[in-house]
Amino acid sequence: MTMKPIRRLDPVVANQIAAGEVVERPASIIKELAENSLDADASRIDITVEQAGIQRIEVLDDGVGIARDDLLLAVERHATSKISASEDLACIGTLGFRGEALASVASVAHLTIISRPSETDTAWRLHTEADSSARIMPAAGESGTRVIVEDLFHSVPARRRFLKSMSAEFSAIERTFVRAALASPQVAFTLSRDGRELMSLPSTHSPDQFDTRLERLVGRGFIEQSVVIDEARGSLRLHGRVGLPTNSRARPDRQTCIINGRPVTDRLFSVAVRQAFRDVLFHGRHPLFVLNLEIDPADIDVNVHPTKNEVRFSDQKLVRDFVFGSLHRALRDLRPDSMPRSRLGSHSLPQPTGLTQEATPSARREASQSAAPTSLFEYEYQHRDLQPGDTQGPQVMHDQALSRKDALSCGSKDVPALGFALGQLHNIYVLSANKEGLVVTDMHAAHERILYERLKHELRDGKVSAQLLLIPIPIDVTHAEAALVEESAEKLATLGFEIDRRGPTQILIRSVPNLLGNADVEKLVRDLLPDLEEYGSSQAVEATQDEALSSMACHSAWRAGDNMPLAEMNHLLRRMERTENFAQCNHGRPTYVTWSINELDRLFMRGQ
Repeated sequence: MTMKPIRRLDPVVANQIAAGEVVERPASIIKELAENSLDADASRIDITVEQAGIQRIEVLDDGVGIARDDLLLAVERHATSKISASEDLACIGTLGFRGEALASVASVAHLTIISRPSETDTAWRLHTEADSSARIMPAAGESGTRVIVEDLFHSVPARRRFLKSMSAEFSAIERTFVRAALASPQVAFTLSRDGRELMSLPSTHSPDQFDTRLERLVGRGFIEQSVVIDEARGSLRLHGRVGLPTNSRARPDRQTCIINGRPVTDRLFSVAVRQAFRDVLFHGRHPLFVLNLEIDPADIDVNVHPTKNEVRFSDQKLVRDFVFGSLHRALRDLRPDSMPRSRLGSHSLPQPTGLTQEATPSARREASQSAAPTSLFEYEYQHRDLQPGDTQGPQVMHDQALSRKDALSCGSKDVPALGFALGQLHNIYVLSANKEGLVVTDMHAAHERILYERLKHELRDGKVSAQLLLIPIPIDVTHAEAALVEESAEKLATLGFEIDRRGPTQILIRSVPNLLGNADVEKLVRDLLPDLEEYGSSQAVEATQDEALSSMACHSAWRAGDNMPLAEMNHLLRRMERTENFAQCNHGRPTYVTWSINELDRLFMRGQ
């Protein structure tokens, strides 16, 4: 093949190549235009699309507008008002800065911009032609900017073949709209499709107003089934909401990560969230969250991808540990008595056909709330370890006098969140009554979580004990991995590993943590090294340790079919109320569900 001479690309071709990175689909254009509007201090952004944005996209804002003399520059490649020197790249405070978006859009679609700065009386209209030439003329327009994009990919029709169906393209537009609306709650947004307004979101200026927006965008019930996160450490702050483990989804489609006001898809952030939910979420499920991470702009690089969907942190381990720690503490510190009833693992009973819920008669309600003395249930052995079949040990005061009637009439203010035990159902479930109604607890799942958390604390409170291998295991690795092992000897020792560098590309495993003696040691170490290099710790080791502890707890807990004495049932409930991550077992299954009196009344048609 004969090498052709090097020559400069035609500007139109260069812009179309750039458009291949920036303009992937209609949603990409809406993202770029909305970011321009937000950078222009808009307080309202109206988005209209026709034929899923392929035929027409219109974005209208009330921002500062573009002056006449700047309109032509706005559609030139690498022209921007947001940075002026290379030093600005080290501390970017705007959403857009590359100066590629409008030029890229103009190279693959018909682009019209109508803009009027607030301090002028005349609007100006710019329209680009197929050859990227542009004309400016006076126009009528309100203060702000209107951008119209028509006939997408008319100049590169081959690109249209890579677009998906209308419904798929509009779904992408909706996701872009939701992410922008969640990241900028102070801005009002509307979304219209083919002449019909689909969503109108007023600006929010209070937590309650933003909660209303969250309910509309993330899903009904998200506020009740989520916890508030607001933690700070140095220059870092994480705030927002994360769904409870019981409020999860089969797909990670309700997860919004916002960094310094910019919605992004960040692998490091996702890893930290996944790790925080590791042993409280059922396998194959994904948590819901809307989380904002604030960080010093100098500690983050947003100029790593043409679409600005990704970022890079200067200290990845610091950010990962902060996000993980914040979420882990929030989930760990939840207790039944600190949560609204709607979050107590509640389960709504099916409503009988044709009936509507009505209030229970007050006379019957008052009769059901006659108090029982809670001192009958003050156990002296609250911290004694539960053992299946163990009915010996310190006794409860008046334990023998405990009756189902006492528990059923528990209307006292001091009734514990999970109530008092009534008995067992098929030697599997513990039934208890609290102020709200009926609580059904899976005794194996609950006891498993209690034992698991105790084992984790014991492991973390003491030094990890190591088990010397009878025959050291040699492993061939890369030069970089061998050097990493040599540099990280002390860190590996804290994890219970003794690993020596044997040669340029070989290491020797001499000891492993006692807890992991039965694991596949070679695979575990190979999984450990990438984590150690990227994060300075090992998710692989932590996950494997947790799996071992989980297995130990599972095999030690009360099992289905065990006959549990009433005193042990109450003791189990009290221990649950003090246990971290109490609402799920180690495998992510719920430990209990509740039914309120109103739900039971509705099922039995009382008060109808």
